Amino acid sequence: MRRLILALIGALTALTLSAAGVTPAAARPADQFGRPVLPNARQYGTEHFLIHYTFSGPAAIDPTDADGSGVPDYVEIVSETLEHVWRVQIDEMGWPPPASDALVDGDDRLDVYLDEVLEEGYAGYVDTEGGYIGDNPRTPQIERRAAFAFMVLDDDYAEVDHAAGETPIGLMQATAAHEFNHVLQAGIDDRDLHAWLYEAAATWMEDEVYDDINDGVHYLPSVFDNPDICLVAQYARGDDLHWYGSWLRLRLMSERYGRDVVRTIWENMRQYSGFGAIDAALAEYGTTLTEQSRDFAVANLLRAYEEGDLYPVVRVEGETGVGRYVPVDGVQSLGADYIRLTGSGPVTATLDTRGAPLFMRAVGVRGAEADVMDMSGTSVTVDLNAYQDVYLIVNNDEQIAHEDECAFANYAVEVAPASGGLTAVAAVWPAERFISPSDAPAVASSGGSASYRPPDAPFAGQTQDYASSPEDLNVPFDTLIPAYLPAGYEFDYAYIMTDEDFGSNAPFYVPGGGETANFDYLDGQGNWLSIAESPSPYVTVEEWIDDIGYYNAPGEIQQIAGVDVLVENLSEGADVWISATLILDGLFIVVDGDHSEADVRVLIEALVEAAGGIAPPPANEPDDRPAQPQAEATARAASGGLATPDEDYEPEMVEDWTVGLLAGAAGMGLIALCCLLALVPVVIGAVVILRRRNRQQ
Repeated sequence: MRRLILALIGALTALTLSAAGVTPAAARPADQFGRPVLPNARQYGTEHFLIHYTFSGPAAIDPTDADGSGVPDYVEIVSETLEHVWRVQIDEMGWPPPASDALVDGDDRLDVYLDEVLEEGYAGYVDTEGGYIGDNPRTPQIERRAAFAFMVLDDDYAEVDHAAGETPIGLMQATAAHEFNHVLQAGIDDRDLHAWLYEAAATWMEDEVYDDINDGVHYLPSVFDNPDICLVAQYARGDDLHWYGSWLRLRLMSERYGRDVVRTIWENMRQYSGFGAIDAALAEYGTTLTEQSRDFAVANLLRAYEEGDLYPVVRVEGETGVGRYVPVDGVQSLGADYIRLTGSGPVTATLDTRGAPLFMRAVGVRGAEADVMDMSGTSVTVDLNAYQDVYLIVNNDEQIAHEDECAFANYAVEVAPASGGLTAVAAVWPAERFISPSDAPAVASSGGSASYRPPDAPFAGQTQDYASSPEDLNVPFDTLIPAYLPAGYEFDYAYIMTDEDFGSNAPFYVPGGGETANFDYLDGQGNWLSIAESPSPYVTVEEWIDDIGYYNAPGEIQQIAGVDVLVENLSEGADVWISATLILDGLFIVVDGDHSEADVRVLIEALVEAAGGIAPPPANEPDDRPAQPQAEATARAASGGLATPDEDYEPEMVEDWTVGLLAGAAGMGLIALCCLLALVPVVIGAVVILRRRNRQQ
């Protein structure tokens, strides 16, 4: 995606904030960015964070300053917590740094606002409104859907549920770890349709940073009480904590393979959407999401986790002896049903899948261990006399990515006396934490911080419309769907973005404003292609370029299937990036790809064919089109440039975005979520540098 640096006209005077100093907040209102406006706000800066707080109004913090430092004690505790969270997640765990916020409301450190939010029902949130940048220039990789963000934490956490064992500082620390991980997620991919993964990973991170707080345990009843509900579903039988409780899936993976596996999943989000990113990460360990989902069901039955004693007991769908068992409602995508077997002696359980992709295994508990037996064909045979408890687990292996497509798969199980040999034991699991559901105490309802969550997950104020096919995307204009795809590519998903989502990049994605229809395609090697379409206010690409005026394109206009197309090679080193802009059938269209120009050209040809084909002009016909813009001859021509009409792109400037010519500055990135880089008091002139990036979601 293109990265646009904020243009400042004339001289800019900036305050250099001391890492230990407190100063009044900037006079410029920040509510245009969706950020809290605190009355008589003050700021306190640390190495990586700029904390905004007030002594006035409902969000007023406790002014106590016991150590006489000039900084309120609560602000100091929050700042120490935030720096600890940064050290653990970035320095120790290796997560990539977040993107800068282009100096919004201060400098390029991550803005954190202390506001009264717990009273409204959530402990904190992260918002990326107006922060969509496409690529995060603070990483060596190319991101497609990155954004910068800001954080909001409560001003005192005085409303904690003490009965649930919470403390104000403990909840603040867990929330800081959770929300900061959302900031890091946004710096990789802010807009994946797998919203559950945002909350699952951030909640998982709470336990990694603060292992003794165990705040995530409060969300687990949603998962243990609803094991048969679709993984991607936010609501489980009226409970909207299902995404948060799904952190336990990641906990199982990290206990098995190390905590790097979760970071790897997120790094894979640069190329894949949720399920694909998980499978790509698990492939390094010789396993798959399907296999881990099956094991997740076993782990939950046995509570086979390091801290399993803290977890609830799973809900059993029913029980059966010899005869036919039919569940009330079946099982949804990547969910599981538990059926307790009663009786004695060897029995054979046969699964009638009714055409659904279901899998069954038996778990026999014997003391501190449990035997797991996978079905052979559609049956499993087990000796009930050999175990104190035996359960059948029916898994739905179907991977549904869209919550509105989740549905129960019906099945039946026929149990009969065994006529053959026993099924071999496939694995032995620890069972010292197992509690038979029939003997378990009543499960406590979700409490504690389960009552506190962001108003709209994964980020406040973010909505996303999507569809499981390009034809089903609900936009107020007719879209063009490619007549065919390049070899090896398949449709991934479709979604809607608005000009507000694109922010300052809107003129390059949706110049007419409103909505864009976006289609993603993947091949078996993880290469992607994307299409963004919106009604075009221009007739030709040349007209669009002329209207922009100051845009120097790092490419040239070519004819592809008789259509003028601005083709740009934005590759950096081994990272391939091909971008093409065209106007076709009344639509402003951008096609991007990370593999080859040939793939992009094929997709454009397929769009032209879908539009009915456009014949090229005769070879002897004079070309009276406007002169084509030429690629800039710079050391980094591939990165593109945007300048005022009489200014040239200057490749020696540090970072990909720069605001002005900084006197004495050693490079200033636009990323408000990360590093403290000093601002120089006087900025001479103004230069806007733009890099075109994937215009995808």
